[in-house]
Amino acid sequence: MRYIISVLFFLLLINKSHAQNEDINLLGEQAKKAKTGLERFDNIRRQCIYYHQNGIIDSLSTYSKEMLAIAQKEKNDSLLSLSYGWIAIYFDDVGDFANTLEFNFKALQVAEKIGDTERIGTLHNNISWAYIQLGNFSAGAEYGKKSAAILLSIRDKLIYKIGLPLAYDDVAQSYLGLKQADSALQYTQLANAANLKLGNHYVQSWILCEFARTYDLLNDKKMAETYYQTTISYADSFRILQPLSVASTQYSKFLFTQKRFTEARQYGLIGLKASTDGGFKRQLIDNAESLRLIHEQLNNKDSAYYYAKLVIAYRDTVFNEQKNIQVQNLMFAQQVHKQEEEREQLEIKQERMNNIQYAVIALGLLIFIILFFLLSHSIVANERLIKFLGILSLLIVFEFINLLIHPYLSNITNHSALFMLVIMVCIAALLIPLHHKLEKWIIIRMVEKNKKIRLVSAKKTIQQLDTKSDNKSD
Repeated sequence: MRYIISVLFFLLLINKSHAQNEDINLLGEQAKKAKTGLERFDNIRRQCIYYHQNGIIDSLSTYSKEMLAIAQKEKNDSLLSLSYGWIAIYFDDVGDFANTLEFNFKALQVAEKIGDTERIGTLHNNISWAYIQLGNFSAGAEYGKKSAAILLSIRDKLIYKIGLPLAYDDVAQSYLGLKQADSALQYTQLANAANLKLGNHYVQSWILCEFARTYDLLNDKKMAETYYQTTISYADSFRILQPLSVASTQYSKFLFTQKRFTEARQYGLIGLKASTDGGFKRQLIDNAESLRLIHEQLNNKDSAYYYAKLVIAYRDTVFNEQKNIQVQNLMFAQQVHKQEEEREQLEIKQERMNNIQYAVIALGLLIFIILFFLLSHSIVANERLIKFLGILSLLIVFEFINLLIHPYLSNITNHSALFMLVIMVCIAALLIPLHHKLEKWIIIRMVEKNKKIRLVSAKKTIQQLDTKSDNKSD
C-alpha cells in the first residue's frame, strides 16, 4: 500500500528504532511473553510492519488474522479498526484491490463509530488509492478530497503532515486518470507545497512524476521533459526504485513519440533495471514492451525479439502467480469471514443469555408481586390489576420460551420463518388455556382473600361501634 509504505518510509528516517531495524525474532518472543492483549497486539503490529516492508506476505496474512483475533477478544474497537486496516494492507500487497476496499471500509466503519479522526482521514486516503488501482478515478478523487479535508481539521497531529501530500497526490492521479489536466496540476501543486514542509523523499519522487505526466497531458513538452528528467535524477539519488522505474518508462515513451529512439532506449534500460532491482514484475513488463517497440524502430531485430520473449515470460509468471494468489486470497478472506461470523455468533449467544436472564428477573418480580397480593393479610388486591399482571407474565413467559428455543428452532426449521411461526403459535395455543386456568384460580383465591379481609375489617368496625354504644349507655 503506497500510503503505508510512504508513512513507514518517513517514520524510518526520523526514528531509527523502527520495526525494520528490530530483530524480528525478538519481537516474536516479546509477543509470546506479553502479559496483556494490548501488549501482544502491539508486538504483532510491529511484526506486521516488518513483514510488509520486507515483502513476507505469508507471515503478514498470518499475523494480521492474529491481530483481528486479539481485537475481537479484547472487544476493543480501536484495535479492531487497526486489524481490518492491516488485512487491507495484505490484500493491497498482493494486488487484490476489491478486498482491499472491503476491509478498508470495515476499518472505516469502526473508526467512525469511535470517532477516531486520524484513522478516518488515513482510511479515506487508502480507499482513494484502492479506487485508483481499480480504475475508478471519480471515486478516487472523491475519497482523496475527503481525506484532505479531514486531515486539514487536525493540523496539530503528525498524521496531518504525513497524510496531506498523499491525499492531494491521490486526487491529482485521479484527475490524470480522468484526463482532466488542469485539476491534476492544481492538486499536484498542493501536494508539492504540503510535502516541501515534510521533506518525504519517497512522496516527492511521485509528486515530481505527477508534474511530468500532467504537463505531458497539457501538451507542454518542454516542462514535461524537464520534470521527467528531474524525477529520474531525484529518485535515483535516493535509490527510490518504484518511481524511478515508472518515470524512466514514461519518459522513454515520451521520447518515443518524438522519434528520439536512442534516448528512449537509454531511459527504457534505466527503467528496466530499476524494476528488476525492485522486483516490480508488472512494471517490468511495461518496461520490456516499451523497449521492444524502440528496438523495432531502430531495426534491432534480435533485441526486439529478446524483449518480446521477456514480456511473454513475465506475463506468464505474473499470470501464474496471480492465479495462486487468487486462491490464497479466497482462502484468506474465507478464514477472516469465518472468524468474524464466530465472533458475531458468540455475541448473539451472549446477548440471548442476557435477555433470558432479564426475562427470568422480570418474571420473578411479577410472580413475587402476585404472590404478595395473594398472601398478604392486609391488602385488598384489585381484580383488574391481577389480570393485567397475569397477561404481562404470559407475554414474558412466551418471550422466555422463544429466547430459549430459538437457536434450536432455527436449526430444525433451517431458518424457515413460516415453520418457526407455526411452532410458536402451537406453543402459544398451549400456554393460553394454561394461563386462563391459572388466572381463574388466582382470581378465585384473591376474591376469597379479599372477602376474608373485608369480613375481618367489618367485624372490627362492628366491635368498635358496639364499644362506643356501651360507653354512651354507661
